[in-house]
Amino acid sequence: MLHGCKIGRTPDYRHWRYSNGGKERTRHAIRTAIRTQRCNRYALHGDRGARRHDLPEAGRFRSGNVGVFDGDALIHAGTPAAHVPEVMADIFGWLEKTSMHPLVASCIFHFEFEFCHPFSDGNGRTGRLWHTLLLSKWRPALAWLPIESTIRQRQAGYYEALAKSDAIGSSERFVEFMLDVIRN
Repeated sequence: MLHGCKIGRTPDYRHWRYSNGGKERTRHAIRTAIRTQRCNRYALHGDRGARRHDLPEAGRFRSGNVGVFDGDALIHAGTPAAHVPEVMADIFGWLEKTSMHPLVASCIFHFEFEFCHPFSDGNGRTGRLWHTLLLSKWRPALAWLPIESTIRQRQAGYYEALAKSDAIGSSERFVEFMLDVIRN
């Protein structure tokens, strides 16, 4: 269970398509994706005190497909496991090359990270941590912006924005929500 939603394995998606604008990957993007795996290892030790032996895939991209369920209803299927390394490299490659304003780019990255759902556990915490890190790279004072606790206070809106963006296939709703969270 994660915030009232059951996390579980989903069937293999044979008709998965992912468009990444040319499938360009850089060594930097791949190294960053590997660092994300390491970052996830530490995020997993958060509020539950999980240990590496409790979660066999801690610190690695997941090997199986996952989904987020509300009861028995699938509300989000993560990227099929076989495509996670490529998709994460693409997301980091985009982040490296984008000319978007850092406030918007950090929100889009956060959404894409959550949409991919690259780990077996800890995706939310890791995505919010990356959001904070990206903002602090732009403005060091933003390292102290309490994204995690602010989201906890507005959790229903956070999940609603993720779901709406997921449903329309665009990060726009999520970006609007996150910009409002950052502003307030």
